[in-house]
Amino acid sequence: MVKIFLAGATGYIGGDALYTIVEAHPEYDITCLVRNAEKAALLTSQYPSLSTVIGDLDDSDLLAEQVAKADIICHLASCEHLSAVQAISKRLSRPDISQATKSIIHLSGSDILCLPDLTNQTYGTHSDKFHNDIHSIHSILSLPSDAPHQAVDATITHISSANPHIKTAIVCPPTIYGPGRGPGNTRSIQVPELASHILKRGSGFSVERGENRWSTVHVHDVSALFLALVEDAAGGAFRGTWGVEGFYFAASGVAAWGDVAGMVVREAVNQGFLRGGTGEVEKLGWEEADGVWEFASLFWGTNSLCVAERAREVLGWVPRGQSLVEEIEGVVRGEAGRLGMQAVG
Repeated sequence: MVKIFLAGATGYIGGDALYTIVEAHPEYDITCLVRNAEKAALLTSQYPSLSTVIGDLDDSDLLAEQVAKADIICHLASCEHLSAVQAISKRLSRPDISQATKSIIHLSGSDILCLPDLTNQTYGTHSDKFHNDIHSIHSILSLPSDAPHQAVDATITHISSANPHIKTAIVCPPTIYGPGRGPGNTRSIQVPELASHILKRGSGFSVERGENRWSTVHVHDVSALFLALVEDAAGGAFRGTWGVEGFYFAASGVAAWGDVAGMVVREAVNQGFLRGGTGEVEKLGWEEADGVWEFASLFWGTNSLCVAERAREVLGWVPRGQSLVEEIEGVVRGEAGRLGMQAVG
């Protein structure tokens, strides 16, 4: 029986990935890391056959113990927790499992591509530079060490280069949208936070000119990619790309953040949560925008453009989720509800 150890099961991405894996393969033996008994009960109420262990990413001994037992490790929790992946790497380097074939599927994020805008403070500017996970793989793997997530990603890829029996894959999604299907957090970050702050301000805004763009993807499509990798590892054939070049962007669309803000404003007016307006978006300086939300310049002011060619080519991945445009109505309604807002006549 295939044994999976999964971290991040009550999170947005990890929870949806877990849902997808269990739906497709109820026969898999899955153990999830959770922080407390309440989260364990939340998981097992939806998935009675699931096993849980209580701890967190700082519990190196627990991580080492579970990694040793599992065939596939799905690290879908924090992509900035270096000590956790170091503990995994250390355990997998021990002689007692050095000849055992194991797979690690790690969640990263396409803000790894944002360093130029962050360094040069070129927020809100248009870019046409796309990063392809096949043709640009060498530049992706050689990103500066201070790029977001780079230290963790590099630790993951080093595991496979040090031991050919350990197969690694990194999934790197851009802006993710859509409701999750897990038992915990079902809300994404970038688009809902933008909608929430627009509703609270009562008007739309962008970071600087708002011409900067991110690639986008529906959360269900990200989960479909995780499932494809899990199935590839479980089958033992490893037809996909694993190891140092086992890097997968997960992207299906592109959106400029000024345009997203405009769509949110127009939908909020249509639903009666904002009065008047034509969808106009105020251009805020990046420092002023960071005063609205501390991560505004990073998540709404940078460019992060990627092409998910590898998943399509080697795994047959086909995105099928709704577009971001189609999701805006639900995002605005959901954020207004979270804020306790009532539509005005």
